Amino acid sequence: MRGAARATDEAGTNTSAPTPDMAGSASRVRLEVQQVRDRLERVLRGRAFLIAVASGCAVGSACALLASQRAVPFDARVAALVLMGGALAATIVFWRVRTRHPEVSLVRAALWLEERAPSAHALVTLVEHAPGALAADTERRLAHRAQVSPHAASVWLQQVQRHQWRGPGVLAGALLLMMLATLRVSMATDRSRASNATAGRETRAMTRTTAPTAATSRLTPWRVQVIPPAYSRKAARTLVDSGTVQALPGSRIRLSAAGALEGLRAEWLRPRESTDASPTVLLRADGVQWVLDVVMPSRVSAVRVRDDVSGTDRVLALVPQPDSLPQVQLLSPTEDVVQRDSTGALLLRADARDDLGLATVRFELIVTSGAGERYTARTVVLGERQLDGTRRDSLTVRTTLESLGLVGGDIVHVRAVARDRHPASNREFGVSETRSLRIARADEYDSVAVDAAPPPAVDSSMLSQRMLLLLTERLDARRPRIAREVLVSESRRLASEQARIRRAVSAIVFQRLSGDGESEHVHYEGDGHDHGLTVQAGKLVPSSVASSLTVMPGATPPPGLPASMSADGGESPIVGINRPLLEAYNHMWDAGRALELADPSAAIPPMRLALDAIQRARAAERVYLRGRTRPIVVDLARVRLAGRDTGASSTRRPGAAVLRTRLAWDARLRGAAMLLGTDAAAARDSLLTLRLDALGSDAVFADALEAVLRAAGRGEDATAALVRARRVLSPPQRAGASHWGTP
Repeated sequence: MRGAARATDEAGTNTSAPTPDMAGSASRVRLEVQQVRDRLERVLRGRAFLIAVASGCAVGSACALLASQRAVPFDARVAALVLMGGALAATIVFWRVRTRHPEVSLVRAALWLEERAPSAHALVTLVEHAPGALAADTERRLAHRAQVSPHAASVWLQQVQRHQWRGPGVLAGALLLMMLATLRVSMATDRSRASNATAGRETRAMTRTTAPTAATSRLTPWRVQVIPPAYSRKAARTLVDSGTVQALPGSRIRLSAAGALEGLRAEWLRPRESTDASPTVLLRADGVQWVLDVVMPSRVSAVRVRDDVSGTDRVLALVPQPDSLPQVQLLSPTEDVVQRDSTGALLLRADARDDLGLATVRFELIVTSGAGERYTARTVVLGERQLDGTRRDSLTVRTTLESLGLVGGDIVHVRAVARDRHPASNREFGVSETRSLRIARADEYDSVAVDAAPPPAVDSSMLSQRMLLLLTERLDARRPRIAREVLVSESRRLASEQARIRRAVSAIVFQRLSGDGESEHVHYEGDGHDHGLTVQAGKLVPSSVASSLTVMPGATPPPGLPASMSADGGESPIVGINRPLLEAYNHMWDAGRALELADPSAAIPPMRLALDAIQRARAAERVYLRGRTRPIVVDLARVRLAGRDTGASSTRRPGAAVLRTRLAWDARLRGAAMLLGTDAAAARDSLLTLRLDALGSDAVFADALEAVLRAAGRGEDATAALVRARRVLSPPQRAGASHWGTP
């Protein structure tokens, strides 16, 4: 009804004056409103019906498509299922739509008419009151005011009908056509599948006609009995007409089928890389059937049974599942330990588990003693316990170090060992990680403590000078963006730091020259303390008081010779070693003066020179056994393109063997796929041998071939499985240009 109320008024609101046909009593007006209500109700019911039909067609199409994808034959049952699903969906949708839109009342129909004919404003009042509830004059006046043109009402109802039925009708028609097309495609697919099945049955019938029935029955079906080794305590199992057997190495495989033994022979099929000797294959007769006995080898193998009478053969794949070693975890001790003495308790705990069962668990302690080149080792076994095939067990042992007879320097290696029930004498053990316990020697604690020495004073000066240089560079970079007062304040703060570092360097110099730690402020000309240095304009320079003295080489220097002068009148080695520090001091003085003047850009060059001088002073104090190597400078412009061409190119490495193997596998897979349509048994044997070759190196391809074998064994279409196997073997390359830029 809401949709009807929203219909457009193309005919307008033209209501002419009452005519003799239009005039009537109040009962006639009520009858006309009742007719409009009925037509509106039919419009809404038709809309709900169209929506229900569209829903039913959609569900029917989905059911038909699902049946086609699942390869279900399209028969009467499938057709009934499609129709029932569509009808049920249509019923539910129709009920839901009608529930949401209740029936149209007389008052709602009168309101709908008043919305389109405003002059008939008394229509709702007349309809709300029952006949006889109003006075006769009142009813006549209301009936006169509630006159609506029947033609206009009919036009309005047609507009509502078109508006409400157009969308659901188009949707229902489209879904109905889609359902019919889906049913047609499903029926065509079913006919094609039926024709293929008929052709396959005719081909198999022809094959059975050409091959002797008795000979075929000797190989198909057969029974495979697997008897595991006694130590595994597993029960024997029987496989019916299986082409692959997975069992423990050493298991007895008994293959049997009905038929005589004459004309049958068995042989081993080995992977090409296998060179070990083949175990014995025993083919014998047992009453009315033939029996083949073989032992599961340690490598993937296959046995081919050939019938010389009929020329047919079958292959049995043998896939060993090796018995895993026991897994052992050492729980205590959890880490390596160094102990001062050989007293105390030792707690050992471990967990062990195995897939088939444990036979023994124990702890092994290997004690090594001695020093230098003379060592002795002994093995101690603790807590050994025999088990009856339990798959999981824990072992706990408590002992003392005194019982092991340990002395200083002995090392105890602890591990847990477990063995399963495998009878082979060369069977490996399952071992845990190893923990070590060492008893320290008495003299170890005399040389362990080392007094930490502080860093040299020169190193601390270098670090401080480098930091001060970085701060000065940052201040110079901020100089255009800060005020003059801020620049002066920060520059003088850096100048004070530079003076502090300069005083520390001078203290190092005077301490090395005279042995005391006095700084430069107490050393000046005429102070009575001649250190071989003088202060001139704030800088330190070597003293020249002894420049006029001449001492012969080898003679004893006169008393009072300055420390800066050597016996031959030259500079002393002490001053020579500390000259880089003197240079650093003087450069720091220049940098400090520039910072005091708030000129950080002028202070940066002397600060860098001071840092280089400090680094040279550090290098002068080191000891180099072979001297410093000079950097090798290569003139690239001179040596470029100066080599000689020998005319011989490097040999190209051969491609990987895996590529050749995959190419061979691909050829064998394509050959087996071509055989599936003509000789299914030969194709299955080819696929089986190919799977055996792939088991050792490509498990994913082997699993894909297993899917092909299952589909071929059930007589189903194996196209999808073959495509999947080939894609696994050689994935499709993405089209486009290569990384070399050429297609």
